[in-house]
Amino acid sequence: MCHQSRDELAGTGALAYIEWGERQGYYQRPSCRSRPRWWDLGTRTGAHVNCNYLVDRVMRFFGSPQPFFVSDNFQEIHTHHAWETMVVATNSTITQLMVNIFGRTNFGDGLLKIQTYEVADLLVLSPHFIGLDDAQNVVAQAQRLHLDGADRHHLDLPVFDALHLTQDERDGVYAALNELVEGRLKKAASFKIVKEIEV
Repeated sequence: MCHQSRDELAGTGALAYIEWGERQGYYQRPSCRSRPRWWDLGTRTGAHVNCNYLVDRVMRFFGSPQPFFVSDNFQEIHTHHAWETMVVATNSTITQLMVNIFGRTNFGDGLLKIQTYEVADLLVLSPHFIGLDDAQNVVAQAQRLHLDGADRHHLDLPVFDALHLTQDERDGVYAALNELVEGRLKKAASFKIVKEIEV
C-alpha cells in the first residue's frame, strides 16, 4: 500500500525492499508492468466481509468490525448494511445452497470455484430483513460454521424466520445442501480412483 515515489522513499527500508523486488524481476510481471509505480497497488478500501473463492465443504464469509485487506484468494464484499447482518445472510445455509448450485467444479478433489462476478450474482437474503441485535448475537456465538454444526443452526434461525420457513422446509434445505456437497465430493473421489486405475 506504498504510494510514495523513489525520491520520497530515499534511505528507507521500503526503497531497499522495492530494489530487492526489482532484482527478482517482479516489476516485469504483467500485474506490475502497467503501473506507473510498479510497487503501488493504488488506493484501496478494506472490506468488513470477505469470502474464500475456493470452496471445499463450506464457503465462509469472514467478518470484522474493522475493514481488512485480503489477497487474491478471497473476494471482498462491500455493503451499506451492518457487517454483522451481512455475515449472517451470507453464511446462512440458504446461501450455501446457492453456492453449491451455481459454483463451478473445475478444480481437483471436488473444489468449487466462485469468481467475483459470481459472488455478486449469488442469491442472498437481504440483510435488511435480519435484525442487528439478532445478527450480533449470532456472530458472537459463531465458530467454524460446519454444515451440521450447532452454530450454523443458530445462525440460520433469523434467516429461516425472515423467510417464514416451516420446520419441514428448514429440514429440506439442510438435506438438499448435504446431498449436493456429498455428491460433489463423491464424484470427485470417483474420478480420482478412475485416473489412478488408468495410470
